[in-house]
Amino acid sequence: MMRRLLHYYCWGLNIASELACPEMIEGAGAADVHVVIGRTPESLPDADYRGVRFEVTDDQFLLRVDKVARYHAVKGERIVVEPFPDALPEEVRLFLLGSGFGALLQQRGMVPMHASVIEMNGNAVMFCGVSAVGKSTLAATFCMRGYRMLADDVCVVRIDEWGRPVAVPGYPQFKLWGDALKALRTDDTSRLTHARLGLEKYNLDAREQFCAAERPLKAVYFLTSSNESSFDLKRIQGKDKFIALFNCTYRIQFLDKLINKSFHYRICTAIAQYADMVHLIRPDSPFVPEKIADLVEEDLLS
Repeated sequence: MMRRLLHYYCWGLNIASELACPEMIEGAGAADVHVVIGRTPESLPDADYRGVRFEVTDDQFLLRVDKVARYHAVKGERIVVEPFPDALPEEVRLFLLGSGFGALLQQRGMVPMHASVIEMNGNAVMFCGVSAVGKSTLAATFCMRGYRMLADDVCVVRIDEWGRPVAVPGYPQFKLWGDALKALRTDDTSRLTHARLGLEKYNLDAREQFCAAERPLKAVYFLTSSNESSFDLKRIQGKDKFIALFNCTYRIQFLDKLINKSFHYRICTAIAQYADMVHLIRPDSPFVPEKIADLVEEDLLS
């Protein structure tokens, strides 16, 4: 049965989708990528690598998420989604917009980073780090100060015609834990949807604070926490820049077979050359995003 196609624009791609994805902004024009609802293979017979719930070849990626869906990304052109019975639509979209598109972007030779990105004075500022370190919360804090967001969780970086790194917008939504909302003093969750059933993580719409245009990447802050009570900013130098960027590549476990390694190196080289890279260490507790934002803002404007 032919389903009506919905058109979106995200990560620099025109997307035609049989699956409604209200998180994305509307798009038009010839599709670069199709998302279809249909049957997926049980496995990839010629898989080069098999993880716990995913399999990879040089041009295919298969992911199974129990009780949600299977996702089959092919040649950077198509993602087939096979929802399981009684799967919640928002959960199906969660893994499509995360691992599904993360793999497809890598298939297309693009470099997705695990990061949240804001616009400041016409430039992009990226926040990287492990899950739950405060990337999204910090970006949301800047939006509350009047800045705009470009991406949350998955950010694509490309090289412009002058060889400089450019951050490409994703979709206008934050995913924030309940304690992060409390830290932002916006902990009324009655009107928010859960990112996933049973998790105290919520979707926060950011359309009014969204920057839909590419911006040159000016700075990258790598967030970590420690049991010390003080904050610290340390410039990253030399080969440590490449190590930090490699570790923040989105779904790095897919990297070996899916990504164009030479292009990945070019992107990392451009970021290391043109963007200021800073290690930002914050106390484990209390988590005060306003204080972190003050430090970043002062550092960027100094």
